[in-house]
Amino acid sequence: GGFRIGEALTLPRDCWVEETVLDSGGQPRTQSGAGEPVKRSGLRYWPEKGGDPVVKWLPDCAVPLAKRAVDDLTHLCQKARDAAAVLERYPDRVSLPGGFDANRLLSMAELAEILCLPRRSSLWRFLKQDLNVLPAKRIKFRKSGTPAPLYRVRDIEAALLKRRGPLEVLHISGVRIQMLSESLCVAFQNQFDPRQATFPFLPELVSNEQIARALGSTSGRGRSVFSRHGFTAPDGERLKI
Repeated sequence: GGFRIGEALTLPRDCWVEETVLDSGGQPRTQSGAGEPVKRSGLRYWPEKGGDPVVKWLPDCAVPLAKRAVDDLTHLCQKARDAAAVLERYPDRVSLPGGFDANRLLSMAELAEILCLPRRSSLWRFLKQDLNVLPAKRIKFRKSGTPAPLYRVRDIEAALLKRRGPLEVLHISGVRIQMLSESLCVAFQNQFDPRQATFPFLPELVSNEQIARALGSTSGRGRSVFSRHGFTAPDGERLKI
């Protein structure tokens, strides 16, 4: 469609537009010899340089691919949209999955399952370096005598709130016009990074950086979508855009 990347990534969920083409007399135009009404399809979007939403009408040959893309994104991003809707209802809190009481103390084993970080080293690094959360209490096991850290739910959720991205995707002159849950391209944090755990409680808008990395524009940051599916140039070199 010739969108700017920012316009494509902020498409609303209900972006698909289909209507019957009218002739100069205001009547439905029909296919030559078939009698079927002529329809046109397009994508409703917000121009990046400002203004009201407009529809970019697609050439007929592009309609099947565009419709499939919109349908796929509508389906594949729905869980992230649902999570965004929860955050929008409770904007002052990022609740851990399971609905724990804010004062509950969780062990490392419990947090490993909740945060999808089964490796203890990864969990420790995430809590200490990424979230900057300290144990609320330590208990000693009878057998080993080694103090085990316990973390308060309230402390973790407060740190996650700082890590959460914006819930307003678009606003003009201070007026909200589109929320994250109303957007088409929504994913979970780290969802496209195979080296990190995906956090199903932190939805965010798909970013330009993620698209660029997938297309191979950066080196040393994981394999491109072309490499993952075995596509190379005729001489065997890696493809990138």
